[in-house]
Amino acid sequence: MPDPVPQPQQNYLLSAFSAPERERIYPHLELVSMPLGKVLYESGDLLRYVYFPTNCIVSLLYVLANGASAEISVRPSWVSESIRPG
Repeated sequence: MPDPVPQPQQNYLLSAFSAPERERIYPHLELVSMPLGKVLYESGDLLRYVYFPTNCIVSLLYVLANGASAEISVRPSWVSESIRPG
């Protein structure tokens, strides 16, 4: 059986909107596939979109000078910012 199509109300932030707010924003949303390992932004990128994950979790990673990486944040409801540690 195929996975059901994700719906905006599966996102905690979007589900908190009032009915008029949902009617205004939902027509502008676009379903985007989020396969494991997909990179949404690189350091220094211009942020053009806001993501509202419905059936995935988005991690923010910081790459260290030696090439190792550290997960510094998990955003289950929205993604639109860049974190610059230090």
